Amino acid sequence: MTYEVFGHTYTLLNTAWLWPLVFLPLLWLPLLWLRHRRVLLSAALLRSLAAALIFAALAGLSRQKIVTEHQLAVVAAIDVSDSIAPEGRAWMQEYLTRVAQTLDPGDEFAALTFAADTHIVVPLGGAGALTLPTDALQGAPDGAGGATNIARAIERALSLYPQAADKRLLLLTDGNETTDAGKRLIARARQLGVKIFPVIPPSGSHPEVSLEKLTLPPLVRAGSLFNLRVVVQSGNKTVTPGRVRILANDTLLTGQEVNLEPGRSVLEVPVQILQRGSYLVRAEVEAVPDTLAHNNHRSASLTVAGKVRALVITENPQTRLAAALQRKEIEVDLRRPGEIPTQVTELLAYNCVVFDDIGSTGMTPQQMATVESYVRDFGGGLLMTGGHHTFGDPGYRGTAIERTLPVTFQEQPPPKKKRTPIALVVVIDRSNSMGYNSTVRGLHDGQKIQYAKQAAIEVLNQLRDTDYAGAIAFDSSPFVLSSLARLSANRDELRRNIARLQYGGGTDFYEALEMAADQLNQTPGVIRHIMLLTDGDTNRSAAAHYPLVASIAQRQISITTLRIGSDTANLALLSYISEQTGGRFYHVADAEALPQLLVHDTRQALGANAHDAGDAQAVAAGGDPWADPPGARRLPRAGGRHGDESQGRGGRAALYRRVYPIRPAAGHLAVRIRERGGCDL
Repeated sequence: MTYEVFGHTYTLLNTAWLWPLVFLPLLWLPLLWLRHRRVLLSAALLRSLAAALIFAALAGLSRQKIVTEHQLAVVAAIDVSDSIAPEGRAWMQEYLTRVAQTLDPGDEFAALTFAADTHIVVPLGGAGALTLPTDALQGAPDGAGGATNIARAIERALSLYPQAADKRLLLLTDGNETTDAGKRLIARARQLGVKIFPVIPPSGSHPEVSLEKLTLPPLVRAGSLFNLRVVVQSGNKTVTPGRVRILANDTLLTGQEVNLEPGRSVLEVPVQILQRGSYLVRAEVEAVPDTLAHNNHRSASLTVAGKVRALVITENPQTRLAAALQRKEIEVDLRRPGEIPTQVTELLAYNCVVFDDIGSTGMTPQQMATVESYVRDFGGGLLMTGGHHTFGDPGYRGTAIERTLPVTFQEQPPPKKKRTPIALVVVIDRSNSMGYNSTVRGLHDGQKIQYAKQAAIEVLNQLRDTDYAGAIAFDSSPFVLSSLARLSANRDELRRNIARLQYGGGTDFYEALEMAADQLNQTPGVIRHIMLLTDGDTNRSAAAHYPLVASIAQRQISITTLRIGSDTANLALLSYISEQTGGRFYHVADAEALPQLLVHDTRQALGANAHDAGDAQAVAAGGDPWADPPGARRLPRAGGRHGDESQGRGGRAALYRRVYPIRPAAGHLAVRIRERGGCDL
């Protein structure tokens, strides 16, 4: 930043140092309440002046006197490198002639040419006697035109100016600098009061190919394959064939033929160096046609380090981790946990230590402390991989390994998740046929309805208060025993109304299923299920039920059907209903087995959705899937062998069960349900 005040120029190189001056008023605050203000006033003035001078110096404040207009010193720095076309040289000759004509006789003028080096062609003197040699711009000396050193030209020009003069520098160049050092002299020129005016000559129409940039990583490993990025600029109007060569310490590494499109091309060249050390990598591009050769190469430094060495601690000599590291060109040494070095100097030969799924039992505290020192004091790497053997081992707790790692070895049981509530509607057949005995033909003792009611109540015992439940009885018409609601609100009502249920009437479960599905459809965010208990008789045809079953399945409501009795009425229909809705079908010959069977089906539904400890108790108690729920009354044992393998209306039922009540040695009832495929559930 430059200011002109009273004939002088004041320059600040870094104005950021002036911001602390805003706090100078704080030095004057004591004058507001202290006595002897005259003495304090002098102290405040001196301190403020000292602070202002200090920060002005840090900001790079300089002063120069503005001379009169006729005291002008002009230096022309003329680029004569090979990149300047003949048209550009002629233009610069004409330009300097016109500049000389505008100068006053009292002004001073000097001219120098530059390429790789500088040469003064016109010494500093009066502009009135200016004579520019006609051959001064014809070119650089032999061998010196292949480079453009703008920094050296500016530095030489700054040394030519007189002390008291208005300094001007005409920099005639195409800007194709080969040293990239010109920018660092701009601040120095500004400090000396030299104003630089860049002048770009016309480029001409000669064909030109130049290598503009070479990019490579500063550090690679010996033997690793890495890419060099070469940026080439082609001034030709058509595709130019060429060749790129890569050399390291003047030794050819690779070369490849390329086709250079007009404009800028970015080339990726894969390179591999096998020996460690420091290298000067040089990229060269050759193309025809090309006018200048000096801008066809770039160099950069590269350090090649040795291969990465890893010490893998493992109990498995065939570990896949070691194989993966070797595929990445890493030298691997395998050792068992007991062979970990106890001296840090032995570990310093490795770049990292890898624990491959090992526990703490095979290591001593001294070995762990050595690994800790290797990481903490010497910057070594530690990688711990594994599973239960490693991160499930409490033996690492409080050890040097735990202090080294960014983790702590603490037991963290997974958080308990609440399962999705279940919404269940039990549909019970209370027709007159449910008053008969399932095993003794013609015996009208109400056995089937009694066990159906008992089974429904046992199902409710398996559900939690957060679940939903309802019950519908039917004969030729449906009867709502309790509408679907949370069990915390209607559990007692369900038990009471189900227990009071009596048999009598015809049989039609169509409307009962429709009513149950409608209630479930109004309860979102739950698992919706229907249990249909019936002896199979119905007043409608099987085909009449198909649209209703399809609608229920579309609403994602599953139906479990339980066919009670040894006869074969409507086996195919009931099996079809369960299969289409994703439920289960059971054919129970003996109604006495019905409660256990319903408990089993409910526990299966709960088990597929169990997430917390509360459900685990409902799914299995003591490992016995048929154990009675807590607080439930022991069911009577069934005797004899019951079952049926029946033919339905469409042949063999699509899905059927045989139920074999047997007496285990402990006296508990066990029911084995066998599918057609022979699987035991």
